[in-house]
Formats: sequence, structure tokens, C-alpha cells
Amino acid sequence: MAKKVQKKSVKKAAIYARVSSTANKDGAGISRQTAVCKAKCENTKTPIICKVAEVVSGSLPLQKRAVFNELLQKCSKQNITSVYVEGTRAFARNAAVAEAIYEKTKDLGIHIIPVDLPDLMDHNPNPAQKFMRRVMFAYTELEKDITVQRLQHGWKQKLQTEKAKQRSGQQVRLSLKGKVKINGGKGLLEKNLSGAQRKQLKAKCLNYSKGNVTVRELAKQLSSILKTKQAGFFSFYGNGLFSTTVLTP
Repeated sequence: MAKKVQKKSVKKAAIYARVSSTANKDGAGISRQTAVCKAKCENTKTPIICKVAEVVSGSLPLQKRAVFNELLQKCSKQNITSVYVEGTRAFARNAAVAEAIYEKTKDLGIHIIPVDLPDLMDHNPNPAQKFMRRVMFAYTELEKDITVQRLQHGWKQKLQTEKAKQRSGQQVRLSLKGKVKINGGKGLLEKNLSGAQRKQLKAKCLNYSKGNVTVRELAKQLSSILKTKQAGFFSFYGNGLFSTTVLTP
């Protein structure tokens, strides 16, 4: 009697990308991370079931990472065994958070695979792998802390320079409260609006005050008049911004 040949289960993968602000979602952010992970999956012939991206701080504790937790639940239910990330900084920028994610995925039987170090999150590590994992987690946190410290020092210096300009009578950017402004996009009052644009804005706002349009519709109309850019990759979900694409293997 012929033996039944059992089909080998096909490993399935998800791709996760993360940036801490919407300013990073295009150039050096989501698109690059996703492309790197996709290339790795194609190289290993691993079917990609879903791709998830979000804008959230990598230092937030696991329980506050709603989108990431939802991804893990989906992987568990759909037997997705691997989640590809560009590197350790893609899923966490805090050593304790990274270790918590490692333990959580180990309990669920889901492998987080950083493309730059595929064996870093091995579930049965040898002493060298365990040491390297913790060193990389600590290095990622150190790198983030140094970057933040340098940025804060730079902003402080720039603020002092702009305040000195204001005291000397030079024109500087001001917030609505009249304080020196050194970061963020241009506010409505800082834009060089034409007379026609001002009239259009006034008309749209008056129309809203009469209850003829919703806040969402008003926002679209004002964005059109001001010709502001709209984020197309992300959509709102819960407390975070994210986009999910489901593909069939």
C-alpha cells in the first residue's frame, strides 16, 4: 500500500515598516523599508501575504503598539510564520521594547527577520546569538538617544539665534502666540495668499458656519485652495496612521 505523501507547508511572510513621523514616510522611510523586505522575500521565494506600515514612535511599549499587535494576531490566525523588517530600528528603538517584542513573537511562534541580520531573532539562540541580539538592541537605543540629544541641542542653538535676530529688529517666523518659531510647516497666516485665495477661503468657512458642509468636506476644500499635499499611503486606524495591503500568494 502506497504511503501518502504529505505536502510541505509553505512558509508565509508579512512585511512591517515603521517611521516615527509623516515627514519620513516617503524618501527614506516606508517605501525603502518595504522594497528591501520585498526583495528579500522574493529572493527566498517566500509568499508575501500582507504589508503593514505605520507612523509611531519605536520607543512606545508593546501594549501601546495597536497596529503591530494587530499584525501579530493576524499572523497567528493565518499561519504567517515570518515578519520581515529592514532592521532592528524598524520595529523598536528601545532595548526593553525590542526584547519584549522578541519574547512575544517567540511565544506566538512568529519569527521577526531583520533583513540585515536574519538570524538575530532566532528562537533557540546559541550564546553568541543571544549576546548579539542584546547588543544590537542596546546599540539601536543608544543611536536613537544620541540623535535626539544632537537634534535638541541644534534646535536650542537655532532658537537662540532667531531670538537674537528678533531683538535686533530683523524679521523672524512667529507662532500665532507671537513667539519665535523655528520648526514645523508654515501656518495659514505665514502663507503668501492671493486676494482670490483669501476670498475663496472666507467663502468656504462661511459656508461651513451655516452648516452646509461637514468638517471633512471643509478640510478638502481648504486643502484644494491652499494646494497642500495629502498623504496617500496612510489611512486612519485607531490611534495610529497605517496602511495595510493584502496580497494573495
